[in-house]
Amino acid sequence: MKTRILTIILFLLMFSYTGIYAQKEVYDKVKIFIKEPSDIQQISELGIALDGTYIKKNEYIIGEFSRQDIDKIKSKDFSVEVLIADVASFYEKRNKQVSDSLAMKKKTVENASCLNDKYPTPHYFTLGSVGGYYSYEEIMAQLDSLHQRFPQLVTVKQALSPNSIEGRKLWYVKISDNASTNENEPKVLYTGLTHAREPMGMQQLFFYMYYLLENYQTDPRVQYLVDNLEMYFIPCNNPDGYKLNQTTNPNGGGMHRKNCRQTGASNYWIDLNRNYGYMWGYDNVGSSTNIESETYRGTAAFSEPETQAIKAFTEQMQFKYIIDYHCYSNVLLYPWGYANATTPDNSTFRAYSDLMTKMNGFFYGTPYEGVGYNANGGSFDWFYGEQSTKPKILAWSPESGNANDGFYPASNRIATIAKSFMEMNLYIARFALKYAEITDQSERFLTTQQYLKYSLYNVGMDYPTDFTLTFIPVSSGLSASNNQKNYTGLNFLEQLNDSMQILMDSNIPDGTILRYLYKVETSQGYYLTDTFSFVKGTPLTLFTENGSAMTQWTSTTWNTTTSTYHSSPKSITDSPSGNYPENSTRTITQNQSVSLSNAVYAELSFWTKWDIEPLADYVQIQISTDNGSTWQPLCGQYTQPSFLSSTMGQPIYDGMRDNWVQERFLL
Repeated sequence: MKTRILTIILFLLMFSYTGIYAQKEVYDKVKIFIKEPSDIQQISELGIALDGTYIKKNEYIIGEFSRQDIDKIKSKDFSVEVLIADVASFYEKRNKQVSDSLAMKKKTVENASCLNDKYPTPHYFTLGSVGGYYSYEEIMAQLDSLHQRFPQLVTVKQALSPNSIEGRKLWYVKISDNASTNENEPKVLYTGLTHAREPMGMQQLFFYMYYLLENYQTDPRVQYLVDNLEMYFIPCNNPDGYKLNQTTNPNGGGMHRKNCRQTGASNYWIDLNRNYGYMWGYDNVGSSTNIESETYRGTAAFSEPETQAIKAFTEQMQFKYIIDYHCYSNVLLYPWGYANATTPDNSTFRAYSDLMTKMNGFFYGTPYEGVGYNANGGSFDWFYGEQSTKPKILAWSPESGNANDGFYPASNRIATIAKSFMEMNLYIARFALKYAEITDQSERFLTTQQYLKYSLYNVGMDYPTDFTLTFIPVSSGLSASNNQKNYTGLNFLEQLNDSMQILMDSNIPDGTILRYLYKVETSQGYYLTDTFSFVKGTPLTLFTENGSAMTQWTSTTWNTTTSTYHSSPKSITDSPSGNYPENSTRTITQNQSVSLSNAVYAELSFWTKWDIEPLADYVQIQISTDNGSTWQPLCGQYTQPSFLSSTMGQPIYDGMRDNWVQERFLL
């Protein structure tokens, strides 16, 4: 067997970068330096829209603002750094650069991100003509196509009432096993494009719809949802605003946010996500009375036909759950938005959000918890808070895409981002049914005749619930002495731990990865869990580090800290004395190499969390197999593709992960 000598390096690079495009449009991407929470409130009081921004508390805000708003911010003595001038032109040029070799670049980026292709791109899912996004006309055509291809499962597109200000229709479809029949089944709603410059939410809904429809016949997990639910989709809540962006910027990048009711001001129109009725106009921080403001709330609650249409539809359908997609900053937000307060259902919101973000790692919380600002007149406050004209609805607003993506992620990022939202979309449906989450708690390495440990977590709103759990081996040579267990009367959010004894053929070689899953049956049918795995054999630890000292590492900048750790009393950090400086490179290198010459299976794992400035900085794990002469980046469960020129397409860490996660690399 070929000998491999392995060395590990952690590589942190910091630099700043400013826009290079001519200042000919109205919006720039900037960094606003802040020092305390009141700074965020002060900026909000100017009528500046802070949803769709990246906020690092007490340090900075990264967002895309009009030149007029930037001048307002500067007038309050905030320091502002331009990152990208004229973002509309930037978006168009970025897409032009990737469109010439889209297929090749898409493959490179998705592979480099170590994307678990759990959700392959649906066959019928395509990109649109507006920088990769569907135009308003293409949205209508795609809704027609859904019904034509899957007439049993999708209704003919239908319009809400009333129409928009300019007479356009807000179209919707329903997906269910008998779509044309109104059955007594729980209803959930998915929406997008409330803000006209946020098309990623719309585009990923089509990805999700096509995934459900194309996999209905072959995937019991999809069948379970479609057979027992009525799922409604409104891909475009703001057709006039989106059509305006499509007209002014046909290749993508239009920065219009609001609807198209002209107010007579130089900056027209109404912010639809400040026009809903619950706590509308609560204060002038979370929305504005200034008709020129990006957060102008209108003259009265539900003054706009677009919000009136959503209101009437919601009251008619009485949905269990609603998810309303926005852009950007990779956070999952829920009520309350109007004030720094939580709802009586906060524990449920947190439990559900924890599951919804398990795959994509989004921060979740109320707007104040997540990004440090409040917003009144928002959709999810009304969905949840209005309980006289309709039942209470649990509702969320994800902000899709990271700070590098902005409002118009590059076309070769669309499928990847859509995949990152699949779990959110599926969980919203699962929660409305009888559903238990099965979590594998087994050891990573097992020998013959041991136990597979798991937890059963009842998260479905239809409870109490009986479940039957059946062990199903995927790999040959694997079986269970008793492969089925029954659980009765589980209450909402009740969790229990259990195990099943397994048997392995003695001739299975050590180092073999063995896979299995569970079948979960309820009175509504059955679904399958994800596939779990373990490695047969007894592991040999070649290198271990508890983070309490630097004796096994070489670095002039990294060191230990007691301020945060996974294992007491210390951890190793790149910034032991506070924030890292700009324009610096910080490395930590393992002192001794590790021989894998006799290994049949090898992995590197560690616990980590991070807070890294997007657009500029990154962390990378690298290995060398030639004593440090060359280095190769590693792909992990939490890495993502870089869009920085120096590391384009390579796996990196950036942004924020504020809870400890166990990263794993197969070597």
